[in-house]
Amino acid sequence: MSVRKHIRPKDIVTMAKHLLSIATPDGECLVLDPGKKDRPYVQFKGVCWPAARLVFAALVEDPGDDDVHHICENKPCIFPEHLERKTRADHLAVHDHSAFQRDKTHCPHGHAYTDENTAIYNGKRICRECNRTSARERWRLRCWGV
Repeated sequence: MSVRKHIRPKDIVTMAKHLLSIATPDGECLVLDPGKKDRPYVQFKGVCWPAARLVFAALVEDPGDDDVHHICENKPCIFPEHLERKTRADHLAVHDHSAFQRDKTHCPHGHAYTDENTAIYNGKRICRECNRTSARERWRLRCWGV
């Protein structure tokens, strides 16, 4: 963790313990703002820290350039036992966001993604029907100004 010169490690440990003392239990997790689903940030000595990263660096180990992964999959959680250090590649492998796109069966306009109606462009699926409609609109605008 890149710690600024004016921040002593003792101060970070004190802040981490303070965060844990004011955290609210949420199931097995400890969260700072129970109603929020986003990751909490903490302003500390002029530096904005992700709360989980600060707690992990102070009480477990310095993550360096690696990511801090929430084992519990609860982003607001700052409980040290629910946090682990992962490389960026390992962290992205755990969170396969591309599966969300693969599971889609229709384009945003409701056309089915079939072999006949789907083109691949720059690694992304393109609906051919929507592409045809868009091309017609561009041609109509360019040629007729309508």
